[in-house]
This record gives sequence, C-alpha cells and structure tokens, in this order.
Amino acid sequence: MLNLPHLPYLRGKDPLLAETIESLKKGLISLAEQAGIGASGQIAAPQIQSILVTAANGAFLVTVTDKSATHLGINYFVEYADNANFANVHTLYLGPSRSSPPIFLGSGTFYFRAFPQYQNSPPGAKVVYGGSTPIGVSGGGAIAGPTLPPAQGSGASSGGTAPPSSGFGHGAGARIAFQ
Repeated sequence: MLNLPHLPYLRGKDPLLAETIESLKKGLISLAEQAGIGASGQIAAPQIQSILVTAANGAFLVTVTDKSATHLGINYFVEYADNANFANVHTLYLGPSRSSPPIFLGSGTFYFRAFPQYQNSPPGAKVVYGGSTPIGVSGGGAIAGPTLPPAQGSGASSGGTAPPSSGFGHGAGARIAFQ
C-alpha cells in the first residue's frame, strides 16, 4: 500500500490538491497491480499448491498448480536435477505458463521442483514433486539422453554463481537484492 502520511493535513489546507494527490495514488496503485509490481515495494510471490510431472519416451512434462490470487506479470520456473538433493540444478523459464513444453532428458531419472516469481520480487517458495521426499521420475524409452553439464545459474546473476531458485537472478546487474 502506498502511504501518504500528510494527506489529512493537505485536505485541511487545500482540498483540491488533496483530491488530485488521492487520484494520483489510486492511478499509481492500479498501474502497479496491472504491471505485477508493488507501488511501495515488492509484491510477494504466491504459494503454488503443487506440481505434476509425467514422462514417456524420454520426454518430461511439468504442470504447475497455482490457485492463489496473482497479479499480471507472474512467472513460473521449473528446476530439475538428476539427484534428490537438487545439486547441479537446471532452471527452465515457463513465463506465465503453468505447463512446460516437452523437455527431452532421455530415459534417466530426474527430480523436479517449481516456484513462482514476479520480475521485481524474490522467488516464491519451491514446491518439490513428491513434497518433503522428492519423487524421481523416469523418462522411459531407449535413449539415455545427455549428461547434465554444470549449471550456470539464471537471470541477471553472473554465470555459474547464482544459487538454485534465483529465478531472474540477483547480484551485480540484477534489479533486486535478495536477503
């Protein structure tokens, strides 16, 4: 919420100016909501409810379930790794879509998680396929698929330095700093 602490004083001194400022405040809040940004700070990313992962013949599909109230500008990320600890995790940007295109990884077993993020906010909480005990999904098929190369981070972070789930990134060049 945008705070205008001296508006009551202005109402007493110049009602027309106070009315103009209130109108500008309403317009700014409306614009911020439409852009998916906070008028007086960051909008917290919603909590997604779950993800579903299916696979056949080496192709994986990931669907994110998010029934929370969102603003325009919400983005979703999917991360996958070949281990349940998500070491060397790779990030896929889904944008506003809650369904991934087919991801060909071959017949190996992979672990998935997802999180939402507004462009000017920290990433939301990660939701792991399987919950607190990650469930590996086998790609099936006869093709082994590629060996995962070292992850390089994501977003505005310097290559290879971003921690997992950094979404649009942080650090030098990023728009926001994460705590």
